[in-house]
Amino acid sequence: METINALIFFLLLLLYNYAMFAYNSFIYMPRMELWKIIFLTSIINSLLFIIPQAIHIDNIGPMVLYVICYTIQFNYIYKKNFLSCLFFSMAFMLNLYGIGLMSGGVISLVVPGSLAVHRTDSVLRMITTIFSLLPAILEIVIIRAVIKKEKIDRFLSHRKSVQMAVLIMGIVFLYSLTVINVNNYQMIDDIRIAVLNIKVGLICITGFLIAIGYGYIFAIMNLYQKQFENYATLIQKEQESIHELSLTVQKDSFTGLYLRDVAIERMQFYKKNSMQFYTIFVDMDGLKTVNDIYGHNEGDFYIQQVVEILKRNFIGTIVSRIGGDEFLITGTSYDLDTPLQNTLMLYEEVKAIKVKNDKHYNTSISYGLVNIDETARFDVENIIKIADERMYEFKQVNKKERKVKKIYK
Repeated sequence: METINALIFFLLLLLYNYAMFAYNSFIYMPRMELWKIIFLTSIINSLLFIIPQAIHIDNIGPMVLYVICYTIQFNYIYKKNFLSCLFFSMAFMLNLYGIGLMSGGVISLVVPGSLAVHRTDSVLRMITTIFSLLPAILEIVIIRAVIKKEKIDRFLSHRKSVQMAVLIMGIVFLYSLTVINVNNYQMIDDIRIAVLNIKVGLICITGFLIAIGYGYIFAIMNLYQKQFENYATLIQKEQESIHELSLTVQKDSFTGLYLRDVAIERMQFYKKNSMQFYTIFVDMDGLKTVNDIYGHNEGDFYIQQVVEILKRNFIGTIVSRIGGDEFLITGTSYDLDTPLQNTLMLYEEVKAIKVKNDKHYNTSISYGLVNIDETARFDVENIIKIADERMYEFKQVNKKERKVKKIYK
């Protein structure tokens, strides 16, 4: 019976070892083939589990030994910094220890007798081992399937997040080991000891989850902060570049706006630096009619009014005149709302030109917006094409609406 128990224990340990090092090899590139890692570490870790039980070293000593030995193994196999190796070692051991305490506590409640008796009963010890290692193995498999590698990489790339996670797990580990070690030697009834084991086991698993969760959130916040700082630097450089362009680049002689090439160059700059930007294609409605009926001076007045509104609503962006009545706007934004709101304000203010200046003709624009959530998916040529197509669709819809209004008038 002892031989069968030992064989089952070794197979379970082999499975756990495989799950643990397969996961670490999924995160890091190992120095040797996986089967060699499993073979060597299974022998070492079997001895680590057997020796403390054979010489009756209880609780704190073995757990500290396991953490140290796993850390050394991870460091040797994956050649990563000590802190990352300690993190993985503590994460695996704290989780396994918590599951083991819960399994032992539940079995003690179901099967009569004290924990001390259960530890000497080979069958109960084997059942406890099975219900400790199998859930731990399953948990590693689920974590690998659910949590993407890039999320783990993101977490591990931030040293302070890993330090915080290790600190949280270390505190939980020391608390759990101390409580279990003290209370197991006090005169407490078996049920209370079993319940205590379950509670401390839950604390271990909760501590493990909190350490990972808070560490990941902290790492994400740091990443976003760095991205924001880099983005702010790029924005500042961009504003300086725009200011320099305003002083040096040749502009449209009539409106003082940039030429088409400047807008395209700026869009290419945004794409190259992975910046969030939007592009708007604007076309003045009815300019030809105004020129034909009221003369070119009135048409020029209409253009100048629209240009002033464009400059006012899109400060710090590139506004280019690409044709007689067509404009291309491109600029950066942190959110989706700002480009759309500015465009709608432009539309309303252009419509108000008629009333404000007591004109007899309608003033309006058609526009096509490609917002910051879309520009990342297309090249510059296609962004302009899509903006142009949307502007044309807008113009066609407005023409139909005007025809309906005239019919009903």
